[in-house]
Amino acid sequence: CHLALEKLPISSELFQFCAEKKKDPILLALEGGEEYCLLFTVAKKNVSSLNKAFQKQFGRPFWPIGEIVASQK
Repeated sequence: CHLALEKLPISSELFQFCAEKKKDPILLALEGGEEYCLLFTVAKKNVSSLNKAFQKQFGRPFWPIGEIVASQK
């Protein structure tokens, strides 16, 4: 799995908190343990249509944050 850390949905409030406390917002988002989001996979060709349906159902989009890739042993 390749994660695009810059695509993590991190709130402006968390960025502000981390700036004040001199903490890394990405590290805190990954290891903090207080935020809960559903993580799932979907075929790349279905991302757009599923995101539209998700937004219609829940009033907000989901955030693609990476991709599953073949093993590179």
